[in-house]
Amino acid sequence: MDCTAYRTRIQPSMTQQTLSFDYSPLPGSARTAMEKAERHADEAWKKSVAEVIEKLARERNEITVDDVVTKIEAMYLPAIRRLDALGPAMKRACKAGVLRFTGRVQRSTRPEKHGRLVSVWESARR
Repeated sequence: MDCTAYRTRIQPSMTQQTLSFDYSPLPGSARTAMEKAERHADEAWKKSVAEVIEKLARERNEITVDDVVTKIEAMYLPAIRRLDALGPAMKRACKAGVLRFTGRVQRSTRPEKHGRLVSVWESARR
């Protein structure tokens, strides 16, 4: 699946989640927010996160940002104030051929995320 096709729309009235994918570019506000997160993330942190994503892609068939955050915490990497820079990091990994978007989402397992939906990415390294 295309790296740009990871925005989803859930139809809540359905018993099972039905997804439809929007292949158009992100709206300006979302694009601006991702660019801002990318700009404000420390370069050394971005490099470390890219390495974590690469490592996870070699170890697992599928990953989410939850997996990346868990690995970052386990490695005691410097935290950033806002984890919104992970979205651009996952997209960079997709463009670099490390990950492929599966077209699926799942509920976050991190309690502080209150069950929000996260994209499921497939490893292109296995």
